Amino acid sequence: MDDDNLLHYGGRMDFQIKFNGYRIELEEVSHVLNLSDMVESAVAVPRYNDQHKVQQLLAYVVPKPGLLEQYEKPLKLTQAIKESLSDEMMPYMMPSRFIYRELLPLTPNGKVDIKALIAEVNGS
Repeated sequence: MDDDNLLHYGGRMDFQIKFNGYRIELEEVSHVLNLSDMVESAVAVPRYNDQHKVQQLLAYVVPKPGLLEQYEKPLKLTQAIKESLSDEMMPYMMPSRFIYRELLPLTPNGKVDIKALIAEVNGS
């Protein structure tokens, strides 16, 4: 609010995206991913096209120890995670690609650095 009592809107501070006609809250997708017994930590990030429209929804996932070896291939683990969450998440919210990491990058205050992952996915 300025001196003239006008409210200046500076844009969204959350991570809501529009994908395939649906509004999706990335925090909600990340929350549901983290409900899986197979996931240590996870975060959902968008991949944008040249027109800055969301082209794909991805998940960065730190799996529980030993699961990548147990499932032999990342694709099998991805299928198992998706199946375990099918009752918790609408199909349009399910990330189409899972990227497995040992650790997720953190901000100085210890939260997952979502902006760094978005930049990595989008080559910026």
